[in-house]
Amino acid sequence: MVVTANEDGWAVAADLLASGIAVAAVADLRPQSAAERRSLPSDIPVLWGHAPLKAEGRRRVRALTLAPLDAAGAPDTTRATTIACDLVAVSAGWSPANGLLYQAGGRLAYADERAEFLPGELPPGIFAAGRVAGTHALDYELADGRLAGQRAAAFLGRGQAPDVLTAANLAAAKAAEPPRTLPPPPLPGHEKRFVCYCEDVTEHDVDMAVAEGYNSIELLKRYSTISMGPCQGKMCSQNALHLCARANGWTIPQTGTTTARPPLTPVSLGALAGQPMEPVQLTPLHDWHAAHGARMMVAGLWLRPEHYGDATAEVRAVRSAVGLIDVSSLGKFRLVGRGVPALLDRLYINRWDNLGIGRVRYGVMCNDEGVILDDGVTARVAEAEWYMTTTSSGSGAIFEWLQWWLQSGWGQDIHAVNVSEVNAAFNLAGPRARDVLRRLTDADLSNDAFPYMRVRDAAVAGVPCRLLRIGFTGELSYEIHCPAGTGRHVWEAVLDAGREYGIRPFGVEAQRVLRLEKGHLIVGQDTDGLTDPIAADMELAVKLDKADFLGQRAIGRVQRHPPRQRLVGFKMVAPGVVPDEGLQIVRPGSDGQMEIIGWITSSRHSPTLNETIGLCWLDSDVARQAGQTFTIRLNGRLEPARVHHGPFYDPEGQRLRS
Repeated sequence: MVVTANEDGWAVAADLLASGIAVAAVADLRPQSAAERRSLPSDIPVLWGHAPLKAEGRRRVRALTLAPLDAAGAPDTTRATTIACDLVAVSAGWSPANGLLYQAGGRLAYADERAEFLPGELPPGIFAAGRVAGTHALDYELADGRLAGQRAAAFLGRGQAPDVLTAANLAAAKAAEPPRTLPPPPLPGHEKRFVCYCEDVTEHDVDMAVAEGYNSIELLKRYSTISMGPCQGKMCSQNALHLCARANGWTIPQTGTTTARPPLTPVSLGALAGQPMEPVQLTPLHDWHAAHGARMMVAGLWLRPEHYGDATAEVRAVRSAVGLIDVSSLGKFRLVGRGVPALLDRLYINRWDNLGIGRVRYGVMCNDEGVILDDGVTARVAEAEWYMTTTSSGSGAIFEWLQWWLQSGWGQDIHAVNVSEVNAAFNLAGPRARDVLRRLTDADLSNDAFPYMRVRDAAVAGVPCRLLRIGFTGELSYEIHCPAGTGRHVWEAVLDAGREYGIRPFGVEAQRVLRLEKGHLIVGQDTDGLTDPIAADMELAVKLDKADFLGQRAIGRVQRHPPRQRLVGFKMVAPGVVPDEGLQIVRPGSDGQMEIIGWITSSRHSPTLNETIGLCWLDSDVARQAGQTFTIRLNGRLEPARVHHGPFYDPEGQRLRS
């Protein structure tokens, strides 16, 4: 359903039809004499002089009720009609991006006959063109842009000013465009009408604010928070001005406007030029992945394989035999110096001064407020040499964080090098991982010589590599780090050596399922900008007895005053039900309404366990009881789930230590 008061609405209707979308009707607030019917099929109803009263439906639009306008411009509700539809597209006015003109010292005046603010006085060297100057037709906009460019060039002494007659003709043509009108005022108290969608401010809120004395548009903005949301008034400022004027009995010029202050977020040039593009980084194995049918996805700054056609088969290969994943996107830093243990003790919540040579430890990093920043493993490869890894998404930020503290006095005699793009990295995981790797190295891979959470330097397929025996997937696994230039050679050598054991490359989706089966969180997915390690079930990693570390005081306060919510595992009660990530967890409140007590952060069907598992944030009183039932709101119904503590798979960790 298209509701319009100008020609743009008709263009939208034509575009929808051209895209194969059915248009239930077009309602134009103007009388029929104000415009001609556009080239739309004759079977599409057109309602001239009609205004919308209300949208029908609760969770989605089901229909729109409209009424004809009388001679005074008020809706005649006795002749209302309802038309079924599932989307309402509205074009009834404009809010041009004139903030930069304000900030440049320009003055704009309200043109009542066009219902627009148009440039009046502009400072020398400032020129306006296009919609901001009141030009709407494309050919006029192009001509307006050329004139503005000529004026700017002439101002700089680089050309001639445009011909006065040409400028006058364009101004006359713009003035002859059909007037733009605003919808008539609705019937008082007829329905709740939202003005500011970002801040949930209604028309009633505006009227009440004016009645309470906040009749200045500046005061009204601050009191009601209208136009203070993410869109910064782009969708609501014009309506707010009209409502304020109506409530005060003023004209728009008497009402005035709010002040545009920097920073202003304009439309990006990329959006104007075409498809928005985001830069991505490619791992040394990118061409191999693309040639072998990988479906790629953006993960942080990297383009990584999501899967190679069957993520479930990839999970099963890792659990039953062996798999190989490209983790070159991990952050990788080399730290050298006697002061490294003291630095790590300050950066991480856990202890590092007691880590022996050849050992690896998992660490969690927090900021001053005790909020989790990143996690990863760090290996001590020599007396004064350490090898740190971080998450893929946190690599750049964590190296900056590390440099900040090094240069703040914590890094005396420490040299840090970012080798994230210098080294490629792969994780070889599964019960046959040792058998595969033995074919490529002379290093002793026995459990006694190379146990869990250890690091070794060894040649793999003739290439000097660093091997970390860690277990994010929950299986026996080796993380292989090698020079990026040799990455493809090592990768293909590992796949050739594992062919006998049914090795499969696996992607990010399988990795997420595997880690979820072990109950491992992902920083940035299961955590947010307020998550502390106590609430995230990482209390065992916190060493408050250390002399000092970032977040120590904040975490100590949280430990003394337990958090209201905790991150905990869950299993769905009903088989085959997989709730979407982000869904609400609810329970009946004292007033009979549903109370939100948590939300889902990770959710997958586990092919290993043949049930749905996940992680969620949940009220502490519910989360602390293993087996406690709670309900998830899913597609209008409540689905039961049960609290689960610890790993879902191999809770004793025997497989990754095998």
